[in-house]
Amino acid sequence: MRGSSFLLVVVFVLSTTSLALAAPFYLCTRVLGASTTKQWFDAGPFEAILGTERWERLTVGGRGQIQNWADPNFFGWNEPVASPCTSPVDRVLIDVGALSGSNITTANTVAAANNARAKYGITVVLLQPLLGGPNHTVCGTGRDAVRSTVLHPTADQAINGAVAQDPRNQWGNDALVSSCLDFSDSIGHLTPAGALDVSTRLGTWY
Repeated sequence: MRGSSFLLVVVFVLSTTSLALAAPFYLCTRVLGASTTKQWFDAGPFEAILGTERWERLTVGGRGQIQNWADPNFFGWNEPVASPCTSPVDRVLIDVGALSGSNITTANTVAAANNARAKYGITVVLLQPLLGGPNHTVCGTGRDAVRSTVLHPTADQAINGAVAQDPRNQWGNDALVSSCLDFSDSIGHLTPAGALDVSTRLGTWY
């Protein structure tokens, strides 16, 4: 009986230790991205779920693309932070996307992550692809196809490469919309309802 109790205690301690190692607590995650990042971050539920004191964003309109974050001299690094944390940044989430697939590369993704480490003195960088369609489908057809859903697989590949190169690069959420109706244009901007839905699901996931 005593042996069984001891075994249960050991299993419990090991289990809780594993959970702690798998999910460390971060005081401040800074989100880097572009205009669509701003849409879902500012929609409301994301920070309401996770805590406004623990998440902040640094987005640069149409310029917050991965090839620009790969440049250590990109002016975006010095832009003001929105909804700042109450503690210094200790983790970064990069929204990996661009208007051209040729810019969404493993090399650019790795460079962007390394720049974040150099600038903020952090270790872990989460990588999240630009928004894909429901179940990874492409929304729209031909010229009307939503660009972010077309380029989503390219971003997935770039992130896979970055994670394989450096264990400090980690997968974030494989961001997908619930419906193609969540997009407001062929670039991949969100409708208000779409931003609300993505914000809720990302907040719940993280």
